[in-house]
Amino acid sequence: MTCLKPEQVDYINDDRIGRALEKLFDTDRASLMTEIVLKAVREFGLKMDQFHNDSTSITFYGGYEDANGDNKRGKVTLKIARGHNKDHRPDLKQLVFDLTVTSDGAVPIHYKGYDGNRTDDTTHIENWDTLRKLKGNPDFIYVADSKLCVSETMRYIAGEDGFFITVMPRTRGEDKWFREHIIDNKVSWDEVCRVQYPRKKNDTPEIWRMVESPIPSKEGFRIAWVWSSKKIRHDQKNRQNTINKAISGLKELQKRLQSNRSRLKTKQAVSSEAEKIVEEAGANRWIDLDVVETIETTHKKEKRVVQDPIPDI
Repeated sequence: MTCLKPEQVDYINDDRIGRALEKLFDTDRASLMTEIVLKAVREFGLKMDQFHNDSTSITFYGGYEDANGDNKRGKVTLKIARGHNKDHRPDLKQLVFDLTVTSDGAVPIHYKGYDGNRTDDTTHIENWDTLRKLKGNPDFIYVADSKLCVSETMRYIAGEDGFFITVMPRTRGEDKWFREHIIDNKVSWDEVCRVQYPRKKNDTPEIWRMVESPIPSKEGFRIAWVWSSKKIRHDQKNRQNTINKAISGLKELQKRLQSNRSRLKTKQAVSSEAEKIVEEAGANRWIDLDVVETIETTHKKEKRVVQDPIPDI
């Protein structure tokens, strides 16, 4: 990749790499990246009609006192800070790395680093503007996760004649409305995709179905609901695991109640503990509790005490 000959490999050392990184830092990296991307698009005929965006955390260990966001060598630098860590390490500082790829081969088309406390929902407008400059027009579909589903962001893209696809969070009212709607109304799902993977010929094919919502989003955008056979299996597995976890907890509670050392002496105390177990397992939707108090009467045969006869004096 570097076109080095075997005898030249030893020339690669820490000092040379450090000097190369300093030169890269000093250069106009944005223009360099744009030039590389446009050349790749022309060279390989990449399609620019759909882009997929996502971000991740770059987690840091140790001390980085100089990574405070100050200007260095005349350029703005990034600040390592605590944020929503996607490595599930909230105790560590991070940077946010944002990447956009083409739908045509998942070729990286744009990337940018952000301060560690930058949230994903604040990056999409800037990212979309950059992609529009690269493409030369807004005629492309911008695909991102639920962090794109923000009123300001969606209205901005639509107002600039752009297109987007995102995931609606369950916290939105439209989600609750549709879940209640399909309980009392018949919904006609249209199959939009069926895939049989070559390496899984004996498995059932993956199927996707879709139906358009009778109502738009509160911003007036179209909503399409998607049914996935893979997600059905995934949800079934998770649901069963959740139920099993709750049942295991209830069985342990039952064992505790059979012990004379149990501190749960009343029906109310037992009910509260059982509800807590089911709630912590996340199985409230599928398990109904009914604590039945059973009173058992036991009879113990008294032992006859035989006294020694009192001797005569």
